[in-house]
Amino acid sequence: YGDQLWTLAGTVRGSSSAGDRAASNTLVLWIGLFLAVSTAFAVRKSELGRQRAVSLERANATIEEQFVSLNDANERLEEKALHLTAVQQRLSRAAQEKRRVLDSLSAFLIGVDCDGFVVEWNQVSCEVFGLGADEAVGRTFTELEIPWDKGAVDDAITEARAGNRRVLRDLFTVARRDKHDVSEPLLVSFTVNPTQERGRKGFAIIGADVTERQMLQVQLHASRKLESVGTLAAGIAHEINTPMQFV
Repeated sequence: YGDQLWTLAGTVRGSSSAGDRAASNTLVLWIGLFLAVSTAFAVRKSELGRQRAVSLERANATIEEQFVSLNDANERLEEKALHLTAVQQRLSRAAQEKRRVLDSLSAFLIGVDCDGFVVEWNQVSCEVFGLGADEAVGRTFTELEIPWDKGAVDDAITEARAGNRRVLRDLFTVARRDKHDVSEPLLVSFTVNPTQERGRKGFAIIGADVTERQMLQVQLHASRKLESVGTLAAGIAHEINTPMQFV
């Protein structure tokens, strides 16, 4: 195109010195603009990097604080776990001791909660009624196959719960079966004791096998009768002997 020159501005100039200076100024302007944009981008990137570093430091500090807090919470939980384990062991020992005490009683004990389920059944109950604890505990009292007068027992329980007082029943016959499946009638005497749980009523039956005591009382009564007859016979013999001695 001869002596014409296309500048960066996109205009056609001549090849004079003024055109060269304009082209140089335009080039410098573009370079300066590029440097300014680059500098601004670098500054912005540096600022974002600094903000990110600050955020990371804060997050790291927060994580460290949470770690310390979690570590403290873990130590407290371990202490509570040890305490609960100790409490559980004490409760277990207390339950075992309670069971030993109840099994050492000479009376039978039947505990029934407010929902009608058997919660206590000691060793004497097993021996008197022929039912093991695993057969009785956890079942409702009404479904237990106890060989006694259920109607009379239910009346005593109703009376005790209604009046909130102890009710004594004496000389109930229990047809217990021994290991040879032979029916062995027993006489039992028991008391129905009302209990309460959150305003709801349960009961406990405490009693004993009085068969041997009753037999001893019968024998004692018979002995007293024989003693009375002997005394009467001795008196009669004395009265008969006295006139004979006089004669």
